[in-house]
Amino acid sequence: MIQSTNITSAAATASLSTVNAKAHLKVEHSNDDTLIDGYVLAAEKEVESYTNRIMISTIFDLYLTDFPANGIVLPFSPVSAITSIKYYDTANVQQTWATANYHYNIYEEPCVIRYTSSKPAVYSGRSNSVVVNFTAGYANAAAIPAPLIQAIKLLLSDSYENRVDGNENGAKIRTSQMIMYPHRVFHNPLENQ
Repeated sequence: MIQSTNITSAAATASLSTVNAKAHLKVEHSNDDTLIDGYVLAAEKEVESYTNRIMISTIFDLYLTDFPANGIVLPFSPVSAITSIKYYDTANVQQTWATANYHYNIYEEPCVIRYTSSKPAVYSGRSNSVVVNFTAGYANAAAIPAPLIQAIKLLLSDSYENRVDGNENGAKIRTSQMIMYPHRVFHNPLENQ
């Protein structure tokens, strides 16, 4: 089952403001603001990649070639909404699957969309026969668990202090992974089969 995702509406803000990032770094000038903001976003993406959690609310499309046999496992947490499930029927016409045909629990991690009726037949040969539109991420920076913000700060300070690739000081990266580990959402690579 081929699967891919696309961001349809990116997060409106970063998980750590420029002011908070500069306070953590003890930077009092504005010369590096753009650089610091870039490091914040890079650190945020690393935390998201490691934990399978989205820091700030983002809207995604998940593309599948067919409906998986045992339900659709969403790739990111926390899920706050599933807006629609669309599919291309056997005539290659896009349809919206009625919400009465499935259910989910946004507090389950990973979030699984389970079918309450038979899954519809899809047009074969399309890589995007099924499209799930969903929102994942925390509502705002204040809602992000403190250990994840701390991991972002550790990665930020490591990037700011060591502006080279492959620095020899991996201690902060290891510490950030230890902080993030309890917040990881694990996925089985075969779950959307």
